Amino acid sequence: MILGIDSGSSSVKVATQEGLYTFSSHLGEWRERNLSSTFSENDIEYEYQGKKGFAGTLAQYESEFLRQMMGSTKAHEDAKIRTLIAIHRYGGLTNEIVVGQPILQHNEQEKQKIKAMLKGQHTITVNGITKTFTINQVEVAAEGGAVYWALNTKAPLIRIIDIGSGSVNYATIEGGRYIDKDSSSLEYGAESTKSQNVNSMVESIIAQTSKKWRKEDVVLIAGGMAEEVQDLVSSYYKEAKAIKVPYVESGQIDFAHPVYANALAFLNIARGLYCV
Repeated sequence: MILGIDSGSSSVKVATQEGLYTFSSHLGEWRERNLSSTFSENDIEYEYQGKKGFAGTLAQYESEFLRQMMGSTKAHEDAKIRTLIAIHRYGGLTNEIVVGQPILQHNEQEKQKIKAMLKGQHTITVNGITKTFTINQVEVAAEGGAVYWALNTKAPLIRIIDIGSGSVNYATIEGGRYIDKDSSSLEYGAESTKSQNVNSMVESIIAQTSKKWRKEDVVLIAGGMAEEVQDLVSSYYKEAKAIKVPYVESGQIDFAHPVYANALAFLNIARGLYCV
């Protein structure tokens, strides 16, 4: 099965041929509970390689030591667990996937680490159901920059701001070519700092990107906060707007919320790589 998986620090977004899905990225320690009822489909207990844990909303409410691993790389165990839970829930027995990595650490060394930790056979138990599946192929796309390949646009120059919970990616695509010198990541996001001042965060993003970008450039905003910050970003970049990514559901073309932009881009890239 082909999947695009965006294992973010706040939520995991999954795009497949069947639809779009999301669940909380929170992870925490497992413990015995006096009342073991679950209240939503995102209350998750898992066991992998002999280690148990809580995930999703169950971790948020019942774990004492809650984890939201953030930073400029996804080459870590928490991202692996989130991805395996996603495949357990929405994948098949054999899978070909594309996952993401922040632009700042989108280098061959980090990409190989991610591929090595994901590729192969895995057995994981989620909410009492044990599944064994294989990840046959893994590719690692640049978060933010990959979004261009989910769009149907002929604009000669596109700037993309991807606001995640743990990092902000900003990317430039010119003539269908990724421009590395005008692209990078900021090592903060919507939930990674003590201050939750959205205005100040956007001002900082603009201060950084405006070193290379022009006020009149077309700027597309991705991520869960895209619609919330659209007016703030457009106060400087006049052509800025929250991205609308087209996708087909039940035979009809719809437009996904900007939070799914990376996952849909990864799915489109996966289709190009794996559909022969």
